Amino acid sequence: YVGAVYSPPESNRLCPEGAAGKMAHIPSFSNGLLYRKQTLLFSHYLGKFAKHPRYSAMLRELRNDRAGFLLTGRDGVGKSVLLSQCVHFARAANVLTLYIPDCWLHTHGRAYIEPNPLLPGYFDNPKATKAFFQGLRTSQPHVLKGLAYTPPVALPTEGEEQPNDLLELVDWALGGIDRLGVATKLFMDAVCQLEDVPVLIALDGYNWFLHNTEYHFGEATLIRNEKAVPRVPADKLTIVRHLNHLLQCDPLKDNILCIAAVDTSHPKDEQTPFRPEFTVFHPLNVEPYTDTEMRTIIDYYIHTGPYAKHYNSESHVMPSLDRLCYKIGFLSDNIPHRVWKNFVTLPNWTYP
Repeated sequence: YVGAVYSPPESNRLCPEGAAGKMAHIPSFSNGLLYRKQTLLFSHYLGKFAKHPRYSAMLRELRNDRAGFLLTGRDGVGKSVLLSQCVHFARAANVLTLYIPDCWLHTHGRAYIEPNPLLPGYFDNPKATKAFFQGLRTSQPHVLKGLAYTPPVALPTEGEEQPNDLLELVDWALGGIDRLGVATKLFMDAVCQLEDVPVLIALDGYNWFLHNTEYHFGEATLIRNEKAVPRVPADKLTIVRHLNHLLQCDPLKDNILCIAAVDTSHPKDEQTPFRPEFTVFHPLNVEPYTDTEMRTIIDYYIHTGPYAKHYNSESHVMPSLDRLCYKIGFLSDNIPHRVWKNFVTLPNWTYP
């Protein structure tokens, strides 16, 4: 119910990619999350979406005939937490969920990109793509197994049979790093052709897909002046190409829903400012904690959270809950991530 702290069941299996955003560094994902009003709304929305096409018209109207929802708000306000909860709800309901917990890894992941062998002029980030397929393989093998697939051409195999479903295609992709580019194109083509199967696309840091990547055209050894060599646009990545096709097709497909979150923790290209209202999504602003929500989560941290043993020890004198909420609220402005950061520094506080 709204206002309660709950532990997501089977979070390690359903979200092997880990939590998104700043939440990836907080151990509370597997210990307890606050069930907020927007959490309730999305749980009901995704529950109806899982029964596609029964509620398609109603769901399309709720998102103003857009491709999905864009979670906006201040840095640390809980956009990534809400997105991770949506992924958990969808996968628990057996909705095929394509989850990218950090779009930055695809565009600026300190790795490398290579040309896609099937799409001239497009590129792949093998490291990020491999993580994408591994997450799918771990979280939804039964869903992928139920989706029949026949490759348009015979795939090169080493004594293996040709894939007969999407699970076998993913297994083939993970069989070698040289297969990832081909598999990305074939897998996303197969997703684009699905008609009656609900598909959720969850993207954290969606605005990274609207800019240039950090990668340059040409051989790195030939680059002498970075400013003189153009960067590869993000829409020239194979996975972004297919996502744009799904999100911008006319008419929009009712079985495709995207929930994206804006990454506000890194600087962006100032020449192309991000404007949520000009995207294909319906903007949804995530608000800071209310006073009641902050009191609930701090009480959880003190008594039942992962830090309860430390803060309830005889060596640490805990101030009253009212005083604690007042001081943390003053320092954090009720921003969820700042609330947690201030709470874990409690041992360094001194009280008169």
